[in-house]
Amino acid sequence: MSGMYSNLRLSRGDLRQGVLIIAHGSRNPNWVKQIDRLCRRVRSPIPMVISYLELVEERSIAEGVQKLEQQGVQDIIVVPLFVCSGSTHLAEIQYILGINRRCVRPTDVPRVRTNARIQWCPPIDDHPNLVSILRQRLGQVMQSSHQPVLLVAHGSDKAHWLTKWQTVLASIVRQLKKETGLEHVSYATLLPDQLPSKIRSLEEVNQEAPMVVLPLFIAEGYFTSHVIPSRLQSVRYVRGRAILPHPLISLWIEDQIQARLTSSVEKLKIN
Repeated sequence: MSGMYSNLRLSRGDLRQGVLIIAHGSRNPNWVKQIDRLCRRVRSPIPMVISYLELVEERSIAEGVQKLEQQGVQDIIVVPLFVCSGSTHLAEIQYILGINRRCVRPTDVPRVRTNARIQWCPPIDDHPNLVSILRQRLGQVMQSSHQPVLLVAHGSDKAHWLTKWQTVLASIVRQLKKETGLEHVSYATLLPDQLPSKIRSLEEVNQEAPMVVLPLFIAEGYFTSHVIPSRLQSVRYVRGRAILPHPLISLWIEDQIQARLTSSVEKLKIN
């Protein structure tokens, strides 16, 4: 982790600017609490609101934009709290915010009407902070360097978006191997279901030690407690925790905000 994160000091920036953090949402209140708890740790010098794409009442994207506009915000920095650029939900959110004219997936969420400028930030992807978190998750459950490691992510049934997932996951695996010295690290998506083939390959390497499964999901919820276990019923494994809770994600959000504020200042200097 770069030293800039531990000594991060955000500049005040333009008071007309604001931050909109967008997460997917869940019917599980504990999932939502984890996101809200994370965002309360974020230090932002400008107004900040947390919204959800769906499933959380009175916390919609439109309501988030409205709250910022009521504070005089005319320039909104959007931080999508999603694991990967391969999520089609990102294209859905961009459509809702008017960034894209077309949506790659059906949506019943109405488009937001706003005159504010929208600055779009990338999702987490293979950011060094995520790799550091995964290393820590490994250390919490791994008992032997001989244990094979499998990262499990959502994935996509659309070829273009699946390619993005695979590119990001391959990069994370490379970084983990390099930083840990582990040889047998792989990844699998749930959509399409790559688990059977990836598990067979890793079991051929070591059938004695339990496999370490790391879920690449923002927070503990339906996928970590139901979907993944249901597909691993015949597998001997230990499971690490989801990405949250971890302070490095709040620092990642601060990093996104700082980058956009710095960019705005530089543009003002040029003009």
